[in-house]
Amino acid sequence: MYSESKHTLDAKNRLTIPKAFREELVGKLVIFRASEGDLILMPETAWLERLKRVNELYPPEDRQGVRMLLSHRSTEVTIDNQNRIVIPVECLNHAEIKNSVFLVGTDDSCTIWAAEKWGKYIEALEKKYASSIPALEL
Repeated sequence: MYSESKHTLDAKNRLTIPKAFREELVGKLVIFRASEGDLILMPETAWLERLKRVNELYPPEDRQGVRMLLSHRSTEVTIDNQNRIVIPVECLNHAEIKNSVFLVGTDDSCTIWAAEKWGKYIEALEKKYASSIPALEL
C-alpha cells in the first residue's frame, strides 16, 4: 500500500478508509500511537508480527516492560460497513488531530498524520533526503 490521501474526520471522529488502503487493512485492526507524533494503522496480524520482534530485540528483563508500553500505546479498531474507523480520543490527542488528516501508505500499514504536522514533516524529509534520492535510480 503506497499512496497518500487527505481526509476529514466527521463529527464523531470517524475516518473513511480509502479503497486503496482497504485491500491491506482487513480483519481486526490496531492503531498505534507512534513516536513521531503520528498514528500507525495496521492489520492485527502485522501488529502481532511486530510484537514477536520484542523477544529478538530486547533482553529478557526488558521484554515485559516493552510489551506493556506497546499495549498502552495501541488500541483495537474495526472498519464499519461504511468503511470508517473511529479514532479514539487518546490517539487524536497524541497526533494533535483536529479535523484534517493525511493517510500515508507504508508497506503493510498506513500512518495517519494531522494535516499540519504532515506538511512540516514531509518538508523536513525533503530537505534531508531529496539530494540522495537519485542514487536509488527511481
